Amino acid sequence: MFGLIHRVVVSRRALRRIVVEAVEDFAAENVKYLELRSTPRDLPRDGASRVDYVDEVVAALEECRARRELDIEVQLLLSINRNQPLQLAEETVDMALERKNKRNCPFIVGIDLSGNSERPESEFFRFQHVLERARAGGLKLAVHFAEHFDDDESDRILDFRPDRLGHACCLPEPLYAKMLALRIPVEICLTSNVHTLARYRDAGDCSCSPEQKHEASGLCECGFTSHPHGKLLANKCGQEQHGVYPMCVCTDDYGVLDTTLSTEYLRAARAFALSEARLLDIARAPLDSIFDRSQVPRLQALFSS
Repeated sequence: MFGLIHRVVVSRRALRRIVVEAVEDFAAENVKYLELRSTPRDLPRDGASRVDYVDEVVAALEECRARRELDIEVQLLLSINRNQPLQLAEETVDMALERKNKRNCPFIVGIDLSGNSERPESEFFRFQHVLERARAGGLKLAVHFAEHFDDDESDRILDFRPDRLGHACCLPEPLYAKMLALRIPVEICLTSNVHTLARYRDAGDCSCSPEQKHEASGLCECGFTSHPHGKLLANKCGQEQHGVYPMCVCTDDYGVLDTTLSTEYLRAARAFALSEARLLDIARAPLDSIFDRSQVPRLQALFSS
């Protein structure tokens, strides 16, 4: 699917349209603060470079900010694809630091490390010094984490202590407990994770009837009820004395996964019997881990109104 998207998004015009429509979609769901992430790449139809790509995304966000009817604050994370050469990772951090610290770009707040971590030369340690440089320059760090079982890799990332962890759905109990003890914020992408975890499930694990399957995705109800973050979402993970664990329900790539943020909340509520009060706590929880801290008072006021 991502290869198909790359074959379609080959011009600045197409890129800008996608960014603007993504912001419009989230604004329509009453999202008030959004962090988009995008991996810079060349746009062959226009002869645009990776630098041009970033400038076009920023221009699209400026366009959206000027539209008051959208009523949403959007920030940007530049993504590093761990399957690409290390030089591109260095260049991505350079672009982010230059725009944030020299051009005073109001949108770029962090770096995201993503990509297929099972491919050769995708190990976290290869990118660690690049991420450390980004951190030293004032950028926040989000790392896609534990999307397959690799205890050594997961332990190394936990020791690095990114500002947020994405997914964290393939962890043995000791490492899950370590993550909770460190209280590193987690981005929970239920539908995406159920797809990821399907490889570890046998056909005999499912006793769902056809009507219990989600029509849009074909995913079974039991895939959600057995999600490893179920206890965390339901506040039954031994963290109660510390308040709501820092987490955020997210969509991942909502077009690819055929989901919305509202759908993700609905699936969480159904799978774990969450009350309205608990859903409100979960919706408020990201305030502890958003990367633009200047937005916290505004968002707190919205929850209090």
